[in-house]
Amino acid sequence: MTQEKFQEHVLKELSEIKNLFIKNEQDHSTLSTKISDVHSELSTKIESVRTEVESVRTEVHKQFNVFLRWSIGTAIASISIVFVLAKYVT
Repeated sequence: MTQEKFQEHVLKELSEIKNLFIKNEQDHSTLSTKISDVHSELSTKIESVRTEVESVRTEVHKQFNVFLRWSIGTAIASISIVFVLAKYVT
């Protein structure tokens, strides 16, 4: 191989390497953009889920308080009826 052909070959290979580096940078930029988009979408969805969980938690507490009040009221009413019956039966 002559020196001129060797130089042409080296320049050709360097040009291909340069193109590969450029392609790599473009791919990296595209991937970085996609990762950023996925991250922001995931953050939005996580916040949405967090809000929904908080809403469900609040509703569960509210329903438990209603149940507890009804249970205590029913127990007090039942005990009162038993005492009234015991007082008038004896």
